[in-house]
Amino acid sequence: MSMKVLGETLDIHGGGLDLQFPAPRERTGQSESYTGKPFARVWMHNGLLKMGTAKMAGSVGNVVNIADLLQRHHPRRCGSCS
Repeated sequence: MSMKVLGETLDIHGGGLDLQFPAPRERTGQSESYTGKPFARVWMHNGLLKMGTAKMAGSVGNVVNIADLLQRHHPRRCGSCS
């Protein structure tokens, strides 16, 4: 799917820290053996977002999208921001 939409080499590939291994090696192996080209130029992984004590995840059902969050909270009026 990514090759059809984005080409044979991605500029940036990212994901959460919980998805670092083995998923990237599997994708890299499959893609590079098929195309003979690098799968991604840059790999970036972010920390995990939490809702309370649970990881934010669609499979858990505790996801809040940015548009809804910004309707409830002004981005420059954060209680912990200075």
